[in-house]
Amino acid sequence: MNRLIPLAIAACIATSPVAAEDCGQLMSIDAYLESEWGETRTGVGMTGDPADLVALYVNPVTDTWTIVRTDARGNACMILAGSGWEFWVRRANL
Repeated sequence: MNRLIPLAIAACIATSPVAAEDCGQLMSIDAYLESEWGETRTGVGMTGDPADLVALYVNPVTDTWTIVRTDARGNACMILAGSGWEFWVRRANL
């Protein structure tokens, strides 16, 4: 089941309404998401390309979220955004 999650994210990215012009240096994107949406980085992970990172930004009050992909040079693009984010707590195996 854990393999389905990256596939679902990839499918969403391919059909995302966020345009290519929503790119810039990571520090600028980070500041924009904080100031305009109140979103902060809550997690990061590696993509299939070892030099690229994907980060999740969330505003826990408004439940808005954005996924940002960053390359090795610090170029970042907002690739997916939405609302209604829910935090889930993973339970330990009993």
